[in-house]
Amino acid sequence: MKKFIITALIAAMPLAGFAQSEFEKFQNVAGIESVAISGSFFDMADSFKAEAKDEKAKKYLDMIKDVDNFKILSTSEEKHIKSLKKAMASYLKKDRLEPMFSVNGDGAKFQLFVKEGAGKLKEALVSVEDKEGKLVVITFSGNIDLKGMKDLQ
Repeated sequence: MKKFIITALIAAMPLAGFAQSEFEKFQNVAGIESVAISGSFFDMADSFKAEAKDEKAKKYLDMIKDVDNFKILSTSEEKHIKSLKKAMASYLKKDRLEPMFSVNGDGAKFQLFVKEGAGKLKEALVSVEDKEGKLVVITFSGNIDLKGMKDLQ
């Protein structure tokens, strides 16, 4: 049984990075603006916690250090919009994120998809398409405590 669990964990390890790798190919493409922040950056948030005097700020910093990856991709070019939408569809299908809500109005569209597990937010994807034809995709993965998010309100 122990061997089975270890084998299963090793087999699942590559899947942990899949969420972000689906969008890696867009990082250095002309016509696509991108921001990528690694988990190491968020780990540094723990060092700021001692300087934060406000309890709410400390809670935010506690939550931020649980983010593993954060990406923003943005474009107005039709060829890149098609590619990003295709990558989103593949990512949502393979990683099984659930649609939380979508809003359509005034020519704009907003969608939020998440993957939860054991009271934790594991992954999220936000897609915003405005009436001028710009698409913004935001993804992140981590281990965010949903109860902790509720306490911040």
